[in-house]
Amino acid sequence: MKEANKKIFIVEDDSAIADVYKTVIEKSHFRVEVFGLGQEVIKAVKELSTNKEKKPDIVLLDLILPDINGMEVLKEIRGSEDLRDIMQFFKQESKVLPKEIKEEFFFAKQAA
Repeated sequence: MKEANKKIFIVEDDSAIADVYKTVIEKSHFRVEVFGLGQEVIKAVKELSTNKEKKPDIVLLDLILPDINGMEVLKEIRGSEDLRDIMQFFKQESKVLPKEIKEEFFFAKQAA
């Protein structure tokens, strides 16, 4: 079996959606960590910076989270010198993009 060497953070508060993403992505031999709250991923990102652990290669970020806005998570990631180069993709049900997000890094989440 092929060993997973790329890491992806999924930030999604809907556990059913997160489980689908996780299952599909892991089948492609990625390591996946799922976070249901924005504060959880911010904490994890800060720990990565201080511990010098392997940072994620990609962050798949829901913009509407129950605790904080996904844009706050984005600001935290982009504000860290060590983490700026992480590729971020964004998802939400609305197709209206915040100005800080480029269209090529966005996809609309299908309503259940």
